[in-house]
Amino acid sequence: MSDALPPLFFFPSLSLAEGGIVVLGEEESRHALSSRRLSEGDPIALFDGLGTIAQGQVDSVGKPRHGVKVRVISKRLHKQPSQIILASAVPKGDRMSVMLDMATQLGMTQFIPLNCERSVVKPSEKSHPRWSRICSEACKQSRRAWLPKLLDTMSPSALVDHFAGKGNVLIAHPSGIPIQEAIIEYASIARVVMIGPEGGFADDEVTTVTQQGGIAVSLGQSILRIETAAVTTLALLAG
Repeated sequence: MSDALPPLFFFPSLSLAEGGIVVLGEEESRHALSSRRLSEGDPIALFDGLGTIAQGQVDSVGKPRHGVKVRVISKRLHKQPSQIILASAVPKGDRMSVMLDMATQLGMTQFIPLNCERSVVKPSEKSHPRWSRICSEACKQSRRAWLPKLLDTMSPSALVDHFAGKGNVLIAHPSGIPIQEAIIEYASIARVVMIGPEGGFADDEVTTVTQQGGIAVSLGQSILRIETAAVTTLALLAG
């Protein structure tokens, strides 16, 4: 018998009692049948993005539009992770997908797109469904029970107002203290990581954040891409 973990699929509500039947949506059913080639009796796992992972068994299969039926055998509610919030300018093209994927695997609990003075890509709420799918796939890959929340676009000043008194805000800037020092001193209370656009944050944006208690941190001498800076910082926080 294989010790491999059963494939994990997203199902938005796992409130049914153990032994109940749930029906996967069309997209997840298509993935189960076409990519995973699951059949009746195969083990399967489900997560709702709200902390619950269920173990189950494929009850019946049909065409994807009719949904794969899954019998829930057991459920487990996982503890909510520590808050790590990524507030970032939006990188170009597929680099956004890479950033969200890796950030989710590293434990990001919320994502806030930033609209900065030097932003090249203007965030749009129309992108949220695609971003949500990327985060969901990353949860499946890393077996995460909690799906990151996607918040509306904010400016740097609006963001620091929003999180005033809720934990330290780290803003990436070359003039800041080394990120390693900041992690040692503030990791237990750091909640928000701010990453600017390719041209960096404007001086007045940094001033606004630091005057309200934010901490400027340097990621080193190299000029990093948005997604590289974000993933580097989250990896240090997660470690």
